[in-house]
Amino acid sequence: MPDFSPTIKDLISRMLTVDPAARIRISDIKDHEAFRLHLPPGIVFPKPFPLPHISTPIDPSSVPLQLFSILKSIGYLSDKEIYAELQSDSHTMAKQFAHMLSKNIVVQALAWNNAPQDPLPQEFFIMSPHPVTRSYTPKASVSSLGVYSFVETGKWVIDDQYDFEYDPQDFANLPNNIPAIVVSIQSKMNEMGYEWLYPDEMHIFIRNISSDIYFVVNFEFLKKDEVKMSLIPIRVPPNEFSFLIEVFHQILEPIALVE
Repeated sequence: MPDFSPTIKDLISRMLTVDPAARIRISDIKDHEAFRLHLPPGIVFPKPFPLPHISTPIDPSSVPLQLFSILKSIGYLSDKEIYAELQSDSHTMAKQFAHMLSKNIVVQALAWNNAPQDPLPQEFFIMSPHPVTRSYTPKASVSSLGVYSFVETGKWVIDDQYDFEYDPQDFANLPNNIPAIVVSIQSKMNEMGYEWLYPDEMHIFIRNISSDIYFVVNFEFLKKDEVKMSLIPIRVPPNEFSFLIEVFHQILEPIALVE
């Protein structure tokens, strides 16, 4: 074996164990020390939201046109085949992609309080258009691999009436060290009694149930060594949003925030 560190050698040897019963499992690989090398202490890895189970048919005319091109690029042979899956009475992958591309996420329906991440009911998503007053459509952001995620074309909403309307607060010119920023945010939110969900490296969903506050932290790569973080109010009264902006300035200051 090449001259890797003992931690890497241990992981590789356990992955190459011949006996499947003794071989390391995927869940244990993710918990292995090798996955935490060069990362901040105490980091919590992203836990993706579970995908919904969709049994009812979907009207193909309600689906974005780009879905058909995407599905044919990954193996579907024709629009006819995609139509058949969308109109099926059972769950299909075409329906799954349709929801990922075109539906709004109801923030209140997320699995808060570390609830089990079972397959979500169809009601987790709402069809567009929908009579909601607070929503935010995230811009497509480049991942660490340089790929745009079409999952980000959805909206995050609160499924009731809400009168406050104002723009996100951007923190630009941040160093490209999202893990360190995320750990600091998670730690501060825990200290303040806020709950958070971390479904992927580019988003943190945060709420304070006692104050009925919901907001999202969104990261976007500007350059190879520079990121922008946006504080997106989903349900936050204006005076509370000003307070949160100040809190996040304090969080980011030690991480070399460049004005």
